[in-house]
Amino acid sequence: AEPAPAYTLTYNLGLYSTYMFRGVDYSDGPALQGGIDWAHSSGFYLGTWFSNLDPYAFGDDTTGTKGNHLETDFYGGYAHTFENGFGVNFLGNYYKYLEGRNSANNHKQDSFEAAVALSYKWFTYTYYNMLTD
Repeated sequence: AEPAPAYTLTYNLGLYSTYMFRGVDYSDGPALQGGIDWAHSSGFYLGTWFSNLDPYAFGDDTTGTKGNHLETDFYGGYAHTFENGFGVNFLGNYYKYLEGRNSANNHKQDSFEAAVALSYKWFTYTYYNMLTD
């Protein structure tokens, strides 16, 4: 048998009825989403992901100012599951809006989020912290 490769590279692409994130509808209709993931056998991983957005979802409804049309995420981390079934995952995720448009309250939408996940068999607890405004 061939030895397992040191890394894997995978791709994904999908068309969804909407882009929902933490209970908020970001696309207001169909969403095209996709990504590329690189994972090393050591547990380190990197990836990028994208989705179209409703440009009016975070724009200014009173003036009709458009927001961004596309969200691109860049992420990386380290994940490991020990022999006893206990697992850890450390993740950093940068949400980037390439058009650079601000939200209705004139805040830059680009943001960085850090997360730590602890798991055991079928149970996972994840703590997320948005480090930018």
